[in-house]
Amino acid sequence: MRQTSIHHIILIGFMGTGKTSVGKCLATAMGRAFIDTDNEVERKSGKSINAIFAEDGETHFRKLETETLHFLAILSEPHVIATGGGIAVNKENIPLLQALGWVVALTASEAELIRRLRDASNRPLLLENAEQKVYDLLQVRRDSYKCADWTMDTTGRTVEEISTSIRVRYEQEFYV
Repeated sequence: MRQTSIHHIILIGFMGTGKTSVGKCLATAMGRAFIDTDNEVERKSGKSINAIFAEDGETHFRKLETETLHFLAILSEPHVIATGGGIAVNKENIPLLQALGWVVALTASEAELIRRLRDASNRPLLLENAEQKVYDLLQVRRDSYKCADWTMDTTGRTVEEISTSIRVRYEQEFYV
């Protein structure tokens, strides 16, 4: 068990695994504030993620993600933090994520991800041939999620079930 000074719960994983929905539910259940790194990037840049990708490119977006992790390090109260699906691909972000607190990777089967993401017009990486993109991105990103302290498969589970499982595991890990 890794000790941190503040026990944020950080949710990582591929797009469509439920990070934002689960994060909101978990934050409510634990009486914590919720932060979504994608929303923070949009707020700070004044642009939607689609606009950032279209106007500035993915590299710039990834830079903004890293800057957001540095910002989150100054939070004084424990939060539940949902991250973008590619945040752990940048090796520079892994120690930042781990320093923030307890990292949980959410996973789902490829078929479940394709079902969940089928009509995802708000996801710039899936604008063309979504099924093939999901497959290709999973191959590239799967290993990056191994930096997590705990992994949970969300396939076939409700947001409430996932949230409860994470909360129970967190309480066991940190003797809450």
